[in-house]
Formats: sequence, C-alpha cells, structure tokens
Amino acid sequence: MTSPPAIYISYILRELISPINYLIALLIGVLINLLQGGSPMFSAVPYLVPVAVQALSKGTVKFRSREMHLLVQLPKERIDPAFVMGPDGEVLACSGNTELLFEKHGIRRLSDLVCRDQFVQMMLEVEDSGEVSIRECYAPLVEKWYSVVIKKPGPRQEYLVWFDDISERKNLDLRLQSLRSYSNEILNSVDEIAGVRTGFVHLARLILGNGFQAVFITEEDDGGTHRGSVFRLVDGEPSASPVIGIDAGDAAPILLSRRTSRLFSAHQEEFGGQDGFDRTFDFDDQVRNFIGAPVFNFINYHEGRISLIAFNRDGGIAEGDRVFIETAVNTARTVRSLTDLVIDNDQKFVQGIMGLCAASEFSDEITGQHIFRVNLYAALLAEKLGMEPQGIRTIGQVAAIHDIGKVAIPHIIKLPRKLSDQERAVMQMHPAYGARILEQMMSYEDHVDPRLKMAYQIALHHHQTWIGSGYPNVMSPEGELQVITDPTDPEYLRNRPLKGREIPRVSLIVAISDTYDALRAQRQYKEGFSHAKTMEILARDDFTGLSGEERFGPEIYQLFLDIHRDFETIYEDHQDDGAAAS
Repeated sequence: MTSPPAIYISYILRELISPINYLIALLIGVLINLLQGGSPMFSAVPYLVPVAVQALSKGTVKFRSREMHLLVQLPKERIDPAFVMGPDGEVLACSGNTELLFEKHGIRRLSDLVCRDQFVQMMLEVEDSGEVSIRECYAPLVEKWYSVVIKKPGPRQEYLVWFDDISERKNLDLRLQSLRSYSNEILNSVDEIAGVRTGFVHLARLILGNGFQAVFITEEDDGGTHRGSVFRLVDGEPSASPVIGIDAGDAAPILLSRRTSRLFSAHQEEFGGQDGFDRTFDFDDQVRNFIGAPVFNFINYHEGRISLIAFNRDGGIAEGDRVFIETAVNTARTVRSLTDLVIDNDQKFVQGIMGLCAASEFSDEITGQHIFRVNLYAALLAEKLGMEPQGIRTIGQVAAIHDIGKVAIPHIIKLPRKLSDQERAVMQMHPAYGARILEQMMSYEDHVDPRLKMAYQIALHHHQTWIGSGYPNVMSPEGELQVITDPTDPEYLRNRPLKGREIPRVSLIVAISDTYDALRAQRQYKEGFSHAKTMEILARDDFTGLSGEERFGPEIYQLFLDIHRDFETIYEDHQDDGAAAS
C-alpha cells in the first residue's frame, strides 16, 4: 500500500509537469519583469517561483481533497438520476449517466420525469419540513418506479435530487397484492370452485396477469402421472388446452424443479440463443403448439402434487418473479387442499340429502329420477332468476327434500282411497313435520349449514300459494312465524298461511318444479300427463280453481312460461328405466 508521503509527492510531481502551470508562470514572469522596467528575460526568478508555488499549493490542495474529488464523481457514475435542481424544477446541473438519460428523453425539469402533481407535493413537503422530501413516484418515460429524494442543503434556492430504482420491489409488492386478491377471490368462491374444479383457472389468470405469455399447471395423480392444461389469454380470459399427461420419469421441463431444486428457471441467452435453448429443453409438442410462439424463458416450481411452469416473461425473469411464483404455487396448493375438503364435505352432504329424499319419496312410490329432475328444474329457474352461483348449486341439491315430512305419516300417504277431512288435515302437516326434522338436524352443529337453512324454508313453505290459500298455517295474528304440527291445536287454528312476498322465493321455485314433475309422472293412482296437458293444468287447476299466477306468483309463473320447453327436455332426458313419456 502506498504511504501518504509518497502519495503527496506524486501529486507535487504531477503539478510540476503540468503544461498549464508553466504557461501561467510564463505570463507572470513576463509581467513581473516588465513591471520592474527590464526586458521579459530580465530575471529567471519570476518564472521559477510561480512554477514551484503552483506545484506546491495545487498538489497540497488535491492531496488533502483527494477523497472528496472521488466523491464528486459519484453522481456521474450512478445509474439512477442524480442532479441539482432549481425552485421551479429546472435541471441546473447533471453529468454522466443522468446527463445521457436526460438528453435521450428531452428532460429539462423534474416534472418531465414524474408527474406535475407529485413534484408540487414534494416541493411543499420540502418547504414545510425545511429540509427534505422522500416519495415513491412512477416515471412513465422510462417505465420505472423510483424513490425520489429532494433535499435543500442551504439557504440558496437550489436542491439536490436523487432517484433510487425500486421497480423490482414495487412490482413484487403489486404481485403480492394480486396474490392477496387471488386468495380472497378463492376464499369468497371456494364453494363454487369446489363444484366445478376451476381452482387452476384462477391460478392461471393470476400468473398470466403478471407478464407471462402462458402457463402449464399439472397435478400428480395416484399413479404418478402429472396431468394438467396449458393456459394462455384469449380475449382477456384464460383459455385451456386439452389435458396433457406427463409421466413421472419424463424429461419434460415442468418436472425440472423436482429433479434439481425447489425452483428452476432458464433464459435463452444462457444457452447461446434459441437453437441451443430448444436443444436443451424438450418441450412437449402439445405445449409448444398451444403456446403458438417460441419459448425464450421459463420458470418452474412445484409444491406437493402441483407443478407449474410459466413461459415467456416480458423483460426476463427476476428475483421478484421467483418469489411470486413460489408464493402463488404454495397458495394454489393450499387452495386445492381446501377445495378437496369442501368437495368431500359437499359429497357427504349431498349423499345425506339424497338419502332423506329417497326416504321421503319411498312411501309415495316416487323414483330417484323424480328427485333428480326436481333438482334440475329448480336450479334452472334459480339461474334464470339471477341467483348467486352458490344459491343455484344449493337449491339444485336440496330442492327434492321438500317432502321429507312424509316420513312421519306413511299411513296417510299409503291410503288407497280418498282422504277424509281429518286425514287431509294430518297430511297437510307434512311441511311442518319436515321443518321439525330439519330443525333437529341443524341443532347438532354450532354453525348451521346455510344449505340446511334453505332446505328448511323449502320444506316448510312449498305448499303455500301466492294468494294465501295454501298450507300449513304458520303466521300468527301478531306477525310471528310459528311451526305447529297438530292441526287441532287452537294456536294453529288462529294462524294463517303465508301469502305473496312473505313466501320465500326458493319455496315457490320448488313448488312449481315439483308440481310440473308430479303431473307428468305416472303414479299408482293416475296416469302421467303430456307436457301440453300439464301446461293446461298449471294455467288453471280444475281441483283448486287457481291460476298459475295465483298459485306460484307472477314472477315465477311467467318465468316458467318462458322456459317451459326446457322443463320438457329435462323430463324427457331423465326417464326411469322402462318408463315412456306420456
């Protein structure tokens, strides 16, 4: 290491050989000699002394400020802008990379780089604090995010300004924000996703929305094969390829992270161009064809049974992309586990409901196809009425449970003759019996399943009519809902049926669905009616004298009239074995 005395001497020697010092000494020497009344060469001293004085003084100053001199070069070497600014934002001084950047984009003032409002706010902050303002700003000209500092170092109206590129962090923040939105979206629609297994579509939308051209997502099955689809955006929405299977021992790049590390990424430049890249990574032809463009970079990650490979990231793959992909796949794995639990719970719920439906219909000799058809009719009406997806799914699961109360009165249901008034009164209690059964089911859990709540409404009110002539009596004179199962109870006799909008809409939906199917189907006590005859009876029931609007309400009945052909199709397509349409 060179000692300070040696460094000092080197500074003196550099000044001694500096031509500018000799030029200055020449001028001083000539002037002194002339002033002394002699010729320019009157004395050599005026020439020698200035050289020595300049060499000593300049060398000493530069030696003492040698680090400061290097420090002054720092703004020139910075990649991010650093400059001196006037009070109106005009650039007073800049150098190096900053100068090149400003010349390239024609930047003359700070507001050319960041928006005017941000500049004004920062100047106000400087004046208020008397010293400094720090703010995150987006620079559209260079498409970067910066942390911008404006500092007033003294009383003069001049400001130091420097930028720090925070684009990578900002982009990561935005991606993590999109991940949070993705998680919230999944949590808010987990039941819907469980119904149609669309969890990977949501994940694909998230990945594609963060700068990737395509993404291949697979899940390993019990046999070790990885099955999934490639997704790319078409008209702003993820479009999926046919399912592609990758064997566990395959050399497909989607399995690289499983063979090498937790995460694997590659760029075309690392392999000498596109040809070398393609030779190294053997992408499945189905994947290549669906992407529809050469693959020039990719990132691959897996977690549990899920593997993901994302292709062609605009601007290359950075550290933020790795964090984003890892977090996205981990979130997707959690979501898939959650949806699997929901699906398992959903299947058990439906099995239980179907068992109850079968029990309720067994005594009435109604088949499983009737149960299935009523659920389909109800889901169709609910969809056309604009109900939420979860509500549509639920009514499509529980509609047929409306007659669960019949299990309490098999002796009445099975009678092969016309019912007496007393027997009919008991039969009209089956909605209340059904409500009691469902109440008992709901009482076993602290958290009541909303599907059981809907089933309760359907079971209790599916024989109410819009004009208030239905059964059972459930509305007290005080306006309270009461469920009484004894038709001779004085309290029951005080009550009245529901009417109009007091009746839950789901109950009216199931009422018309069940009535249509009951009229179409053949029973032991009647022949099945044709679609045309059924439409006549629903328009005006000969037995009750009620019109369709009086019985089911104008909204539900009119919608039924609009889509009655769909009901006919459902009935014809879901017949019992050996049954023929009437």
